[in-house]
Amino acid sequence: MFLLKLVQGDLLQSVGLFDSLEEGREFLGEVPGYDCQLVGDEAVESLDAAALPPYGEFPFHGHVVPLSRSLFALGPVEIVWEELANLSSEGRGIPVGAFNIAGYSVDFREMEDYIRSREAKYHELSQYLEGRGYELFRAYGGEQDGEVVYYRRDGEEHFLIHMDPLFPQLRIPEDVEALLP
Repeated sequence: MFLLKLVQGDLLQSVGLFDSLEEGREFLGEVPGYDCQLVGDEAVESLDAAALPPYGEFPFHGHVVPLSRSLFALGPVEIVWEELANLSSEGRGIPVGAFNIAGYSVDFREMEDYIRSREAKYHELSQYLEGRGYELFRAYGGEQDGEVVYYRRDGEEHFLIHMDPLFPQLRIPEDVEALLP
């Protein structure tokens, strides 16, 4: 299933679920201002908010979806499709999807390895730095900008590194020494 999202800046409007992208695009084809361009192999979709009516109702398979230019600032609206698993139907293991972990999208199927490698690297880093007299702590877990590692020494706190997807590749001690004053 595919969730249709209309995104403009920080504003996100979730519209509804479709069984396929084709059905979703069929619905959007009835909405004024919808545009779909092929860029290489990828469809780039947008909606011109100025082309929307002040208020309009758009029927699809017995549903009526209200849309209005008042939902957005005038200008382009990005169309984002998020594939979701239908957990009510019979499954086959880990479904298609991703979670946002510390500001980064991680595929469900890669999540275990991602988290284990992150935690192992943090443990290795803390062992190394605590052995040299530093106190390590994490901050901003669950925040949009992602989790970070700080260190404290002589009562002063300092930023050390973001725990981004490259964090597990941190070389200890080489990279760590380059980060310290």
